[in-house]
Amino acid sequence: MAQFNNYLDCDQYAAAPDSEKYPGFKTWFDADTNAWYFAVVTNRGRVVLRGEAYTTEAARDNGVESVMRNRDTAERYVTEKGEDGDWYVVLKAGNHQEIARSCPYSNEADAQAGIAACFSSYTERFADWVIDNYLPCEDYVAAPDSEKYPGFKSWRDDATNSDYFAVVTDTSRVVLRSEGYKTPAARDNGIASVMRNRDMEERYDVIQDESDGKWYIILKAGNHQEIARSCAFDDPAMAFKGIAACFSTFTERKAATILEDYLPCDAYANKPVASKYEGFTSFQDEATGLYYFASVDKNGKVVLKSEGYKAAESRDNGIESVIRNRTIEERWVKAKDDDGHYMSLRAGNRQEIARTCHFESEGAMMGWWMPFSAAAFAAVVAPVVVEKIPEPVVVVAPAPKPPVVISTAKPTPPPVTSYKEPEVAAAAAGSNWWKWLLPLLLLLGLLLLWRSCGGCNKSGVAKTSVAPPPAPVAVDTVKAMAPPPTSPVAVCNCVAATDPVFRRNNGTPKSLSRLGTNPEFGDSHGLSPEQFYNKLATRHSDNRVDKQFLDRMFKAMGYADGFAAAKPAMFSAVELPAGTVGNIGYSEAHKTLYARLDTQGKDLLAFRIKAANGCDLHFMKTCGNHFFFCEK
Repeated sequence: MAQFNNYLDCDQYAAAPDSEKYPGFKTWFDADTNAWYFAVVTNRGRVVLRGEAYTTEAARDNGVESVMRNRDTAERYVTEKGEDGDWYVVLKAGNHQEIARSCPYSNEADAQAGIAACFSSYTERFADWVIDNYLPCEDYVAAPDSEKYPGFKSWRDDATNSDYFAVVTDTSRVVLRSEGYKTPAARDNGIASVMRNRDMEERYDVIQDESDGKWYIILKAGNHQEIARSCAFDDPAMAFKGIAACFSTFTERKAATILEDYLPCDAYANKPVASKYEGFTSFQDEATGLYYFASVDKNGKVVLKSEGYKAAESRDNGIESVIRNRTIEERWVKAKDDDGHYMSLRAGNRQEIARTCHFESEGAMMGWWMPFSAAAFAAVVAPVVVEKIPEPVVVVAPAPKPPVVISTAKPTPPPVTSYKEPEVAAAAAGSNWWKWLLPLLLLLGLLLLWRSCGGCNKSGVAKTSVAPPPAPVAVDTVKAMAPPPTSPVAVCNCVAATDPVFRRNNGTPKSLSRLGTNPEFGDSHGLSPEQFYNKLATRHSDNRVDKQFLDRMFKAMGYADGFAAAKPAMFSAVELPAGTVGNIGYSEAHKTLYARLDTQGKDLLAFRIKAANGCDLHFMKTCGNHFFFCEK
């Protein structure tokens, strides 16, 4: 039996049984290797990603759930060349740990094309699970509470022969409802997707349903797939107000299921291993009667500790929230109380999930945390796999073109050339001394001509005017000046702009010291201007929200046809000056913030789109966020 890098041959994954617990996966135990495996498959059973060998079933299931958390994020996929000479698509977690890889491709181009198949497998499978059939809100209100998932209702509807869920507040008010699922397992995967996305504000949007003319709040996954929607609103303003209720539901429910009661760190040590969650221990405390968990390293030392939960199911939800958030750098916050310094892990809604033990000083805490977060934490997050041979990682990305530096400063007038004595000028000119004589000879000839005709002002002879030779232009070897335009240059009227992205803002800008925490179109550092145009074109054709935004932007830039007028030639690579102030975008909902770029290095690189009305728009390479600033 061939085995490479602890991955089995693709044929063995294809022949494996479908998972009853995880629709869209194959899971099994291989007796020959004494290890557990999984595979991600399309709705036609084709293998698109393979899991490595795991030492326990629980560790393998953690690997499956890690794939589910990351597979709908395009930036998580890369192509790598293996030691066998073949190419692979690799899915990575937020900490760059490899989770799964594809079957081999013979060349890099085929592997790059294979990313689309991996990325679309979730959408393809989701379409096979779900029946596009929302029930009336009254049916969700009357449904029973879920025993497995606090804060949800779940049941099977006999009339439609489908499974449904609803997200409810602690007073059982329905805030989000699901479509019909073909199986309970698929429905539970839908609930898990809601739990992964509901505490991220940018995942919410408001739409109008053409069938009834009503407005709805929808919750989307990272691949823009709708997961759940609210009950109907009569107007969009009320729907937008309702987003706050949806977004706060998780915090509200958490307050109802948890008590802010951390035990001393010693109380979390030497507790039973949580069989379902690799790297965690869990227990019920006799004194408080509450349920707790701890994240531990490979030596069993407590890394994170939880508050007390009223039920074991709520405690398990807390563990899953830690797993979802612990690899995201901005989720970690330094904190201090009467007992000392500690690191706090927060969810996307800034609610604390867990915290570290206390340290006497911030220096001691960071001295432990920095190497831990960079190395040891990756070991905690990484699935426990059968020992494998290290493989060199070769990430292939197109080489970026050198950025063209732009400046908002007015052009410097050409320097005035001082007069030199002819012999000095000739000496400076070296072997080209004769070029200095040409203007003098020309002037001498004109003078003689003028004298011969008395100034050419007599006998109806037209007077000839000779334009003086152009002033010499100073050439900057670093920033080459563009050729003069053949037509008048449009100047952006920032004062008259009506779109908020292009409107001048006189308030106090927010200082941004880094980009990439809330991306709009994603990291684009490896793309050329034409490739970034293609990226926007794909998003325009595939996603309704992106289409509306891009059409709006191009119309505001003077193109009546919207994004349809876009051409690759309009795009160029530039570097913005540090300290530039303007309107910058954030989130996949295309929101805009007035800010100052107090960034450096690659965070100043951008793509510039030439506008018909002079209001050029930029997209920052680090995050793909739009950025507009008045240059006049």
